[in-house]
Amino acid sequence: MNNLNIKSLNIKKEVITAFNSLGYDKLSPVQEKAIPLLLKKENCLVISETGSGKTFSYLIPILNNLDFSTSSLEAIIIVPTIILMEQIKKVFISFFDKLGYDPELVKSIKDKNSFTKSKPKIVITTPSLYPEIFSHYPTNLLKYVIIDEADMLIFDGFASIIQILKKQIDKNMVSVFSASIKIQDITRVKKALKIKHVINVSSNITSNLVTHYLIDYSPLARKEALYLLLHNKIKSLKVIVFFKTISEEEEVYSYFKDKQLSIFKVHGKLDKREIKQTISAFENAKYGVLFSSDYTSRGMDIDDVETIISYSVSDNLDYYFHRAGRTGRFDKEGDSYILVNKDDETEIKNIKTLSKRNVSFYVYKLTRNEFKLVSSSYIFKNLGKKDQSNDKLQKQIRHAVNKVKSNKVKPNYKKKVSKAVKRVKEKHRMKVVRTNIAKSGGNVNDFHND
Repeated sequence: MNNLNIKSLNIKKEVITAFNSLGYDKLSPVQEKAIPLLLKKENCLVISETGSGKTFSYLIPILNNLDFSTSSLEAIIIVPTIILMEQIKKVFISFFDKLGYDPELVKSIKDKNSFTKSKPKIVITTPSLYPEIFSHYPTNLLKYVIIDEADMLIFDGFASIIQILKKQIDKNMVSVFSASIKIQDITRVKKALKIKHVINVSSNITSNLVTHYLIDYSPLARKEALYLLLHNKIKSLKVIVFFKTISEEEEVYSYFKDKQLSIFKVHGKLDKREIKQTISAFENAKYGVLFSSDYTSRGMDIDDVETIISYSVSDNLDYYFHRAGRTGRFDKEGDSYILVNKDDETEIKNIKTLSKRNVSFYVYKLTRNEFKLVSSSYIFKNLGKKDQSNDKLQKQIRHAVNKVKSNKVKPNYKKKVSKAVKRVKEKHRMKVVRTNIAKSGGNVNDFHND
């Protein structure tokens, strides 16, 4: 069922008109599968690549089922970051504008000062503020609780998410959307949240419309390579450059201050108002370069960004896919570049891992005088030394296995070993996620303080 027309679904005429007036007609694959179920208030776990239209997948059913004869809140959307919160609110407001609805009926709750006497129909908030919604607004007719970017929320506190959502889980209200939830975690999430339907339309985390490039800049300095790339090798009007850490971003930003390029800068340690103003300025500019930590690798949707550059790659490679997903959105093509030193073995190992995850790279050699396509195989030619990056994890696994070992074969021994290994790996993964959030300026204990 490809390219289904929205008119074939049981959706109110005014909602269809708004959808069409915003430049859309056909539904994307994820929308085709998710919208009919959510229209019937069936809960779903939806896995679909970045830029595939997940937001519309829950927005359209929510709008279609709004009941203006009551003052009850009808939908709550839970997200991990302020930027994603504002992005989703913006999409809802664009529909409300077309439908003639009061924009005050959509509210983003960023902190305790966000609560007002108004009675919204839709609230967008964070996990830490979610429980307070029920003491401020009538929720007797609540229909939808949506968890967006679920992997970032769930795996940094799965038990706490379950606890705060317990009543809504029991009423089958909770639906989950993610671009990168692990296959092995689907069953766990489905069971814990009492999900009825799993929709997985993602073969890649990033759109097939994104072309991926490796830029070998050695022996140039990395900052100079970025300048050469931005100054005369990339023709895009708007570019986003992602950095692994805030300190790295600040250092490069200082280097570019006198380079006569229009540079914007955001990261999680800046004031929230400053972040919002900077992104708005970049969005409205005719051209420019946005420097960012992974703080904005999710949720930021700027139509005319054609190029993404990873100045450095995060230790958690999922972030690369979210970065690349800032382009190639809604049938538009885009490019994603990674600056890489072919003599840095850790970097090359990360690139090889991305290749194993179905990312096909074109490799270019960048010098002061040329920018040429080279053989993709040469980038890995010095690879082969013993990988010690996971030595600590392997040691922890051996320790966990030894704790459940016995000279005698006991019942369920294999199952106990498997559980012990799984716990160690999950703990290790959560540590990596927390580390990367902290490096990009996020607060690992309270996502709304990004």
